[in-house]
Amino acid sequence: MTCVPLISTDITTLVRDAAEAYAESPDVLEWRADFFHALSDPQAMAEAAERLRAEVRNIPILFTPRHPAESGKGGNTAADLSNAAKKEVIKAVCATGCIDLVDSEMRYDESYIQDIREITKSNGIKLVLSYHNFDEMPDMDTVRAKLERAELLGADINKLALMPKNYHDVAVFCKMICEAKSAWMKNPIIASLMGDVGAVTRFCGGSLGSDMCFVSVAGASGPGQMHISDYRILNSLIEGG
Repeated sequence: MTCVPLISTDITTLVRDAAEAYAESPDVLEWRADFFHALSDPQAMAEAAERLRAEVRNIPILFTPRHPAESGKGGNTAADLSNAAKKEVIKAVCATGCIDLVDSEMRYDESYIQDIREITKSNGIKLVLSYHNFDEMPDMDTVRAKLERAELLGADINKLALMPKNYHDVAVFCKMICEAKSAWMKNPIIASLMGDVGAVTRFCGGSLGSDMCFVSVAGASGPGQMHISDYRILNSLIEGG
């Protein structure tokens, strides 16, 4: 599946970027709410979610108020919300019925994650629990522990995004994801490596076990994302189309 992030800063650009992304027919749209100027205002965020839903019709929306330490929009005071304030925003947006998934990082403690799990579950929304490391690729025991914790905490979907140093890291990562998918992991997974070295895990991730790839239209939300049209060309070549 393809997921296009929207990194819009205000309602005007959100509607414009959503229309541009919609025209490319992605499977999912991610609203990177940490870029949005009104993130600290639950009512404004709920109203923006309604505008976004009207613009993209029935395409599933992933709501992501990313933490600054995991590539959230650094320096934006709205992205530095307290846990309590962020929960209120998530609750307000989920209550609109306009989104389909919420992404929360596993850096939070179990109490916070369980609160988010309860909010999403009560609104019929799927929960993505994610782990990002923009500095390195941890050892595979650490990576497996992250995936196991996500499932233990009630994730519907696991997410990993790591930074490889070389192609050996890429090979180890791909082997681990394939083994996890076939042997023990119950959930779907969004798994990729970042940067130029990790790009191969984006355009052939489906063959390696990842269930979704982030691709750009109006702007990239992470290092190594390619435009959706380039992704489709490469993916069709891999699949023999």
